[in-house]
Amino acid sequence: MKKMTVLFLLVSICITAQIKKADSLLQLGNYQAALLVLNTTKNSFETVNKKGIIYQQIGNYQKAITYYTKALDFKKNLKTKENLGKCYQRINQTLKAISLFEEVLLSNPKNTLLKYHLAKLYKSKLKFKKAKNIFKNIILTDNTNPNYYYYLGSTYLNLKQKDSAKIHFLNAIKKDSTHFKSLYNLTKQYRKIDKYKKYRKVLKEKFKPVNNDTSYYYLERGLKYYPKNKALNELAAKYTFSDEKYHKTISHLNNLDYLSAKNQQKIAMAYYYIQDYEKSKDYLYDLIESKKATTQAYFYLALTYKAEKNFELAQQYMEFAILIEQPQLTEFYFQLGLIFQENKQLSKAIKNFKLALEEKKLNSKAQYQLALTCDSYYKDKTIALKHYENYLSKFKFKNPQTVAFVEQRIKELNVMIFTKK
Repeated sequence: MKKMTVLFLLVSICITAQIKKADSLLQLGNYQAALLVLNTTKNSFETVNKKGIIYQQIGNYQKAITYYTKALDFKKNLKTKENLGKCYQRINQTLKAISLFEEVLLSNPKNTLLKYHLAKLYKSKLKFKKAKNIFKNIILTDNTNPNYYYYLGSTYLNLKQKDSAKIHFLNAIKKDSTHFKSLYNLTKQYRKIDKYKKYRKVLKEKFKPVNNDTSYYYLERGLKYYPKNKALNELAAKYTFSDEKYHKTISHLNNLDYLSAKNQQKIAMAYYYIQDYEKSKDYLYDLIESKKATTQAYFYLALTYKAEKNFELAQQYMEFAILIEQPQLTEFYFQLGLIFQENKQLSKAIKNFKLALEEKKLNSKAQYQLALTCDSYYKDKTIALKHYENYLSKFKFKNPQTVAFVEQRIKELNVMIFTKK
């Protein structure tokens, strides 16, 4: 018995010595020599686990998984399970990683960093409520890390709770005023889109101007800390272009090291609107030469020549733009719907009007004809009523005569439906 105990101690001492030798080699960065030492050592939890650690450190996650699994056969160890889960996470076997992290947290619920990893995994698997609850729990124990607030805010966004998302993005920048992702998201969340922009010029008194000051405030804060950041400058260019602040659009796009075809077209359009036609043409011709020009590029090139009174080239480029413009399927479906409608095949007409709307939701003609045809085809007038109401909600300022008819028909249908009840 004493001999067995002595032998066990000698083996244990030998293994410990070999692991120390492997560790010293690792400190020098010589992981191959460290693995060689471990390969000549008797297999044990310590040696096999150390191999897993080395393979994880050098990014060979499959081999790390193999050795961590073998190590767990020797002994159940929380840190090894955690590392195994992280390896599964790195090779996108998310469900296995989640299962292992949950096991570890049952035994060690105070492991905040692992909770953080688990919450992000839940988020990646679209389990937003679980992710939200974990992020909230983490903040209760550590309210100093801005990333926790950012990810909680991002999870609220996934849950369509925008006000809660804003609160936590704001909390993140209270902890770190330079927190990029929170500043970027606040810029987007405070951005208000003017859905009726094209009607403002005609009906100014009916609409209050859209105020995007808060959005620009966070955008400018972000650009103060990250003046050359691609994502922020592209966002700034998008918003300033939409708000007709073309000089600023040009400035933001010039901050980029490289202009994509989309951004080349945008800067060309901005130069057109500030009447710098030569620069506009330079960018548009670059797009044409690189074979990245869209129909819109030819369209604006035609407008530029028109502005310069070169009507021959303006006509040439506009005709070419029309020639290469791909027809929208929405118009095909709409016209086919009209054919069926005139041929008294109303169910087929309805089907095609719906297809036209699937291709282009804001197709006022298709929405109107769909409502009319449903009114003629269905005995159940609630179907037609729904489509008339859809028309009114989307196209109230489209055509005064059509709108007047739709409003009158909605009243009539409501009376008909009410009297049948």
